[in-house]
Amino acid sequence: MSFADDLLEQAHHLIGKDGANPKEASLRRAVSTAYYALFHLLIDEAVGNWAIVRHRSKLGRAFDHGSMKNICEDQIKTFHSTGRPALLVRLEEVARTFVELQGARHTADYDNSHLDESRCAGLD
Repeated sequence: MSFADDLLEQAHHLIGKDGANPKEASLRRAVSTAYYALFHLLIDEAVGNWAIVRHRSKLGRAFDHGSMKNICEDQIKTFHSTGRPALLVRLEEVARTFVELQGARHTADYDNSHLDESRCAGLD
């Protein structure tokens, strides 16, 4: 099983571990973990055919979240300007999912503006 698969499995575990009333922390960590699953899957796919196997890990560390998001956004714009060619539909779906999931991860990891006040009682 790949690291990306392990991360996605962990995200599913976090969602279900608290039963019908999941803790906000579990949901937030699940979103963040799901994003990292996609991030690492894309990197693995990008470097997986690199001819020099021992360089793959080093090459993978060169990938940047912001740059990947910008490339995905550019792909989405280009895709729409070309009339949605059938061969690129899946690529556009992956690009859109990456952008949306990265935004959700930022919200999950950094935005405390909508925390349930009752769950935060006694933490101050």
